[in-house]
Amino acid sequence: MKQLNLFIGLMLCSLLVFPQAERGKSAGNSESEIEIQYDHFRQTFEQEMGKTKPDTLQKIQTKREPPLAPSLLPGWIFNFDSITGTEGAVVLGISDPGLDSATALKQAKIRALGLLAIFNGAVVRNLTDNYATETVDNDVFEKFSSFSQVIAETKAGLKQLKVLREGFTAYGEAIVMAGFSDTLSLTENNPTKVTSDYFMWEEGDQDALKVYNTYHFQVTCPGEFSTAFACYNTKRSILISSVMDSVRLEFDYGRFKYFTRKTGHPDDETLLEFTGSKMSEGLWNAYLSAVLRQIEMSEKQTSEMKRIDDQFKGKMRELNREISKIRYHFNMAGIDIKDDELFVKLSVFK
Repeated sequence: MKQLNLFIGLMLCSLLVFPQAERGKSAGNSESEIEIQYDHFRQTFEQEMGKTKPDTLQKIQTKREPPLAPSLLPGWIFNFDSITGTEGAVVLGISDPGLDSATALKQAKIRALGLLAIFNGAVVRNLTDNYATETVDNDVFEKFSSFSQVIAETKAGLKQLKVLREGFTAYGEAIVMAGFSDTLSLTENNPTKVTSDYFMWEEGDQDALKVYNTYHFQVTCPGEFSTAFACYNTKRSILISSVMDSVRLEFDYGRFKYFTRKTGHPDDETLLEFTGSKMSEGLWNAYLSAVLRQIEMSEKQTSEMKRIDDQFKGKMRELNREISKIRYHFNMAGIDIKDDELFVKLSVFK
């Protein structure tokens, strides 16, 4: 009985995290509020999963300047199906803007290596909460929060990476299309480790729905290289942090536009199977965001479900929590650009 009371107490404490926005600051969240929600939810995730807290990336805010002239994207970024000479997945690796060419290519290759590690087999853990409460006006205030953590490892290093195509945008972003030529021969003694997460938070009702997200992507090969990227995204502002080999990289995001000479695009119904992300913050941010969102949307294999009902001052509150853990493999199934938005579709298999 004591254990049951303790469990209910802990669950109700976690419930109290969610109603805060309904009292007071519900009219638009600043970047600090989404960080607080992310930290609260990640702590809950770590308690449920029994994981330790990863290093927090330092966040940077840069000055927004007027938009730049649009940059032409190479046509080969859309042609995954025509690529030969590799085993397994083929991905894009993209650098930050404004780097020297050597640094940009290295960063793009490290990011491609990290995505290949995920695509070739990653453990995806997810914690999803659906919360609803009656307001003082007897309306129903709802929140949906989902935290997905992606963990992967590969015995490959940069030497085993096979770059199939490479190029640069007008903003100095290096783009590589890469894969592995022989996955069975990967014998690197110093494995590359990848940790990523994607947090999405929705609140309100259908007439006034607010959606926020934040995501992290970190690739590390001890003693050789490391790169980390983080984005906190609200309707009011965006914060981006990028670090490579312990050096903080800064760029004036929010200025970028791209176009392509590609003809033929998926129709609107087909495009619903894709995930879109605005490219104004840079090509890598758009690509990573879309990929992680597709992973977050993958079918959950629920291992545990919890439900708590409660009344507070005569108002009903309800929390449904689902916890899942599954190993997935991924392939690029499609990529497209429309109205300065990058769309990505993944094929998923176990």
